[in-house]
Amino acid sequence: MSAIDAATEAASPSTLPTWPLLDADGLAAISCPVLSILGSDGFQSDDLHAVQSALPDCRTEVIDGQNHSVLVERHPTVRTMLLSWIAEHETARFAFAEDGAA
Repeated sequence: MSAIDAATEAASPSTLPTWPLLDADGLAAISCPVLSILGSDGFQSDDLHAVQSALPDCRTEVIDGQNHSVLVERHPTVRTMLLSWIAEHETARFAFAEDGAA
């Protein structure tokens, strides 16, 4: 099975959660850092920063010319973005711990 077939099967409607999605208050209550990576031509193209505006600590990275499947089609780019974001947050976490706040 190809990676694309596996990803499609994993995201089929039968595998998706059936519980309600978070409303605006639920999203605003998320306190951990979030990285939103999406393609400029994906289903969120009408508002590329919607997730960022709904979450208090979110950064949005947009990959130009890409559709929704950024993880499959642009995994090297996503990997670089993700590792950079993790490094930034690890540095902040350790600085926070050294101040005695952890």
